[in-house]
Amino acid sequence: MLAIGLAVSAAVARAELEDPIGQADVISTIGVARVADEAGDQRLASWLKSSARRDLVAVAVRASPFAYAPEQLVPELARLLCGRDPVLAPESAYALAAIAERLSPGAVELREAALADFRAARQALSCAREQEPPVRADLVKAALLLDAALAQLAP
Repeated sequence: MLAIGLAVSAAVARAELEDPIGQADVISTIGVARVADEAGDQRLASWLKSSARRDLVAVAVRASPFAYAPEQLVPELARLLCGRDPVLAPESAYALAAIAERLSPGAVELREAALADFRAARQALSCAREQEPPVRADLVKAALLLDAALAQLAP
């Protein structure tokens, strides 16, 4: 009986180590920021593109405002925003609005962000204005908010 208990405990511990968000706090702002820091921008980008694990996509969307270079994640967030998923589209809108609030000229200068990333982000956000049938107005508002912030940083 003890051997079975130990085997089950070892299997659970191994599964928790293999799951990138197994023990992560993905609800609180601090927990999501920690996920972004620990995962890194490249891993967040790969999670945003993942179709196999919807939970990873949702966590990546929530963590994207805390990425080192969140403007690089905007094209995937815009794809989700315009994709009409009833859960991921509003989450993406919230993330885009949070990115708009967090972007500042000083921070962009410090990390020497590439202007091409801002242009690509602005181009990706155009789906919110141009898509037929139109995207929900609140989602469009979030996209326009970020577009305005990006336009100030990289005209």
